[in-house]
Amino acid sequence: MSWIVVASISTLGSVLWVITYGLIALRARRDRQYGMPLAAISVNIGWELTWGFLRVPVVAGGVLLPVVVWAQRVWFLVDLVLLAQVVVYGWSARSTVAARRRWVVTVLAWLVFGFIAQWECAEFFEDVSGQRTAFIANGVTSLSFLLLLRRRPGLGGLSMTVAWTKMLGSAFVCFSYLWLFPMVWPQADQTFHYVLYVTIFGLDVLYIVRLGQRRAQLRRSR
Repeated sequence: MSWIVVASISTLGSVLWVITYGLIALRARRDRQYGMPLAAISVNIGWELTWGFLRVPVVAGGVLLPVVVWAQRVWFLVDLVLLAQVVVYGWSARSTVAARRRWVVTVLAWLVFGFIAQWECAEFFEDVSGQRTAFIANGVTSLSFLLLLRRRPGLGGLSMTVAWTKMLGSAFVCFSYLWLFPMVWPQADQTFHYVLYVTIFGLDVLYIVRLGQRRAQLRRSR
């Protein structure tokens, strides 16, 4: 497969993720409930801080990727919007001062954990590009959506459209990296990436199934 085709597939996946973020923000604003799980926003912000401000992503031969650096910084700003929704709507959902204080502490603790986890994963996996830790963050995001759905009794902040754009966005990016990763890091072992690709896709499909079951259950109970 040619470089142009692979890059186009990866770009399509990124565009779908942009759409996903926009839809999450709009749905959260409509329902007054946050739609991005706290664990997901924490590891993603941690990744963007790491690779947008503190580490320099490179590919084979030590090539700097300045466009990627600035892309991470833009994503960081977008994630701040979703983080604000998590803080505000999570705060308003708690009725007591003590509960609200605990929520703020919880959010701060998750943000610290997300940053430390991303930094340590980069060290452990000797990730010089940020791609390996990006897929780890993607896996955490997919799992956290499932856990959020399980904890939340209704569908506030959640939508099937987001579930599909999220799944397709990740699927296109993962599919493109079946070719892209060996192209730019030919010496790296791909096994761990293959496991991540399959895991992410499986979790996203399961989320769509579970979300559909929840919707059907709520319709029957009306």
